[in-house]
Amino acid sequence: MQFEYDGAQPTTELNSASDTILRRYVFGPGVDEPIVWYEGSGMTDKRYLDQDERGSITRITDAAGKTLAIDSYDDFGIPSSGNLGRFHSTRVKCGCLPSACIPSRPASTRRR
Repeated sequence: MQFEYDGAQPTTELNSASDTILRRYVFGPGVDEPIVWYEGSGMTDKRYLDQDERGSITRITDAAGKTLAIDSYDDFGIPSSGNLGRFHSTRVKCGCLPSACIPSRPASTRRR
């Protein structure tokens, strides 16, 4: 796979062997806010990405509003294996394991 970017956000996913467009992505005004993905090289197979209050993708629908997938996550934000699509939870940073996700205490509560 190869990607074309607009800044830090991927806009096009390409087959690296043939340069064929596999998917296109449209982002909203927020950081890391994917809202639409187009499957294939055309613009007719549109998929909408619904997000929860944390920005995690929770549902994917087609242009007619039919649910294609409902994505779910564990308590640490790790996506379920059956989740659809490239975008998932914004709660987990790449490479973060649950044991490493425990936030440190604020500086004001640390012992000196």
